[in-house]
Amino acid sequence: MTVMTIPSGTYAMFAHKCQVEKIGLTMKYIYGSWLPKSGMRLRDAPELEIYDQRFRPGSEDSEVDIYIPVA
Repeated sequence: MTVMTIPSGTYAMFAHKCQVEKIGLTMKYIYGSWLPKSGMRLRDAPELEIYDQRFRPGSEDSEVDIYIPVA
């Protein structure tokens, strides 16, 4: 485990609602479709994925939040 301080700033949040094995499809949408059309750009900060009580491995009802640093 690594401890780090995350810089404050703006993040675009996306909810991946499907099996975690299909998260690549959500990432492809974020970076290949949403980001180019949004008028925003990536900033130099970590991307975050939040796995909380909604995360159920292998389940189609599983949810993961993805935070992309934007400016």
